[in-house]
Amino acid sequence: MYYVKEDVLRRNISLTLADTYKFDDLPETGKSAGLLLVFKSPINSGQHLTYGDYGDKLRFADWFSKIQLIVDGKRPLKDLNAVLCQALEYWNSGQVARDRYMERSIGADTCYVPITFGRYLGDVEYYLNWEDYSSIELDVTNTMTSPPYASATMDIINYKIEGEGVPVSKGVFQERIWRELTTVADKTEYLKPPIGNKYRRIILQATPAVTTSYPYYRKRSFWYLMNEIQLGFKERAELFYDAYGLELLEKNIHEHPYLAHTGGQALGSASTFDVDTFINCSIGRRTWAQATPMEVGTDVTENNLGIWPYADDLLVVYADRATNTYIQWMAKGMGYMNTMALLFDRFGMDNILDSNEKSPITLDIKTENNANAAGGTNKIILSELVSR
Repeated sequence: MYYVKEDVLRRNISLTLADTYKFDDLPETGKSAGLLLVFKSPINSGQHLTYGDYGDKLRFADWFSKIQLIVDGKRPLKDLNAVLCQALEYWNSGQVARDRYMERSIGADTCYVPITFGRYLGDVEYYLNWEDYSSIELDVTNTMTSPPYASATMDIINYKIEGEGVPVSKGVFQERIWRELTTVADKTEYLKPPIGNKYRRIILQATPAVTTSYPYYRKRSFWYLMNEIQLGFKERAELFYDAYGLELLEKNIHEHPYLAHTGGQALGSASTFDVDTFINCSIGRRTWAQATPMEVGTDVTENNLGIWPYADDLLVVYADRATNTYIQWMAKGMGYMNTMALLFDRFGMDNILDSNEKSPITLDIKTENNANAAGGTNKIILSELVSR
């Protein structure tokens, strides 16, 4: 019998704000089905998060800009950020991040960042052998500032495979941000993904620009930044995908049938009712959202809430009177973390994309001919199967 157990490698590591933490005291032997990083920051009373204060860093995960696992002193087996690590786990299992999306004035933040080596956290067929590498280092970069944060800690948990009869690993997934591009209206990016490994999927993430003054909102829906997508094999002799970004988003729901459902708490502004509460709900195309007022101390006067009519990840809640109002919110929809996916493993791992057989591979992405689609960011994330 074999099994996976949680092995806490480190607990409550103190993180320096706006710094990179390097951890090289990882196991030298054994088998790992993944790592889980747990970030915590205690309550910092009075630190209200809104777009005008800290830009688009409205979630705790937004402050962890780079998560890297460096093997053999040079090769990044993982080169992502916290948000993308969470997005990849959604594409693995359909699970959204279980973070506490809390207003800094009313609760402590907790952020869970999975680093998967296999098809999901806890996979015992595709896993990492620590002894396969001469060295492994975990690098975590944060951009936290004070305010809103005064301190933060990190736990490192290893999903350790133990017992007898463990199958031989079929490999691990190397996942990285391969390209990061600033969008230009009506421009096509002609890309050629590298050859040599098998591809499980290609994740596409688009983050539209936000207006520079109140009222803040996304200038364009995220899929318009990747308005036309073509993935070709053998120099476009075969076309795996050749359609609009929105159609890929809708196609993904049939291939990966998990609508994202997120929720949390926030604190509305007390200064004036024309200053709205900004929440990043992590859903790029909302199909449904709700905001409910909660009691604040002894103030039980009714306060009606509304949601601005933009169906993207920036959930904007407004109140009909000026007061400190706790807001309980929920949202549901497609495009978790503003991502879409070109999936090659839908019919099993034996049928994933062999880049050598389909070489050369071309990926053409055209931004919509609309000024509001410019100035955003497109990221292409590759998931490649490697032997070690």
